[in-house]
Amino acid sequence: MFKNAGITFGSKVLVAIINFAIIIFLSRVLGPEGKGTCSLYLVIFSTALIVCECISGSTVVFLLSKFSYRQLLYIFYVWSIPCSLLVGVIFYGLGKIDGHELGLILLLNWLNAATSMHQLIALGKEKLPLFNLLNILQAVLSVTGVVFCFKYFSASPVSYLIALSIAWGLTYIIGLVTIFKIPETKEKAPWPELLKAGFKTGIANQAGTLMQLVNTRIGYLMLSGSDLGIYSNAVSLCEATLLLNSSIGTVQYSRIVNEKERPKQIQLTHQCFWTSAWLMLAVLMVLALLPAAVYTFVFGAVFDGVQQPIRLLIPGIFLYSGYVIFSYFFSGTGRFVINNFPAMAGLSVTLLGYGAANITGIPITMPLVAVVLVLSYTSLFIMSLILFLQVEKITLKDWVKMPSRKSLKQLF
Repeated sequence: MFKNAGITFGSKVLVAIINFAIIIFLSRVLGPEGKGTCSLYLVIFSTALIVCECISGSTVVFLLSKFSYRQLLYIFYVWSIPCSLLVGVIFYGLGKIDGHELGLILLLNWLNAATSMHQLIALGKEKLPLFNLLNILQAVLSVTGVVFCFKYFSASPVSYLIALSIAWGLTYIIGLVTIFKIPETKEKAPWPELLKAGFKTGIANQAGTLMQLVNTRIGYLMLSGSDLGIYSNAVSLCEATLLLNSSIGTVQYSRIVNEKERPKQIQLTHQCFWTSAWLMLAVLMVLALLPAAVYTFVFGAVFDGVQQPIRLLIPGIFLYSGYVIFSYFFSGTGRFVINNFPAMAGLSVTLLGYGAANITGIPITMPLVAVVLVLSYTSLFIMSLILFLQVEKITLKDWVKMPSRKSLKQLF
């Protein structure tokens, strides 16, 4: 299993390096305010993706064990078009984007959702090389498109949107061609049955994902352009460490879906949890010890405030990585709705935090946004741990025992 996790991790590291290069490029060329605008675009794309995935979406990995992947893809295409339009229009109505940006954002909302669906189908079919290839291809085309558009058009957020349109459009076409080469192994199901299953699992899963988006990104809407540019860079660096965690979790998810014995699923989750915890601890310690000069060297002198939110966010990121492993377990066993309860706990803490700040007149600053997020992640992890132990009837004493060397050796 960990051979596949290692390969997946390697591809994600490559993608992260490329995406980080884009962050550096945008930060240096556009400055904090322009970088903040580009970060807001990504929030819009993420919101549209969540709404689009209310039918199947990320739960397609689970649904592929029962239904035709081509039928699932057709339904997703039809559903995602109006959803992409709706989200774009809402953000336009809120005044977060201008009219000259709207058309490109509507297109990118759908392309992002469609390419994500292609990747999930590859994952569900255990075509990990294709899954990794599509991820890498999208990143490579994105960085190439950004450099090209900024050089030959203009250095502006709109050029960033044009670059993504080219990159994601090409990735979509390549993904479409390769996905349809996968042999169909399931008989066609009645459309009403497919729609029911798709919405049932999709909405249950996306409800939690939407709450998570609010938890992590609501602060983006409260910060000014320059502060948002600095804070979003801090968040990007912290979330980059989750590559280790998500690489292990991605393969764990795929493995659990195809493993029907619950004791083995629990054992696998226990091994993944502690492996992820030790790796995350090591990486986050390195990130915490980096001097501020490193960030100003990378992003530019105007980003000298990045270190503070990074150090504040690190404990929350560590706890969040534990939640991710539990969420993959519940998703892999088809109990997507359970993941909503930790998300609700996290969202409640987030809303209480900002509500208390508003009532007491405390200004919304980068440190406050970071602290609220850490408190949210803490409640998220505690709730997911409690639910996992209660649902699977495991004692905390048994869970905190380190996996044996023999079991880890077998896993690797």
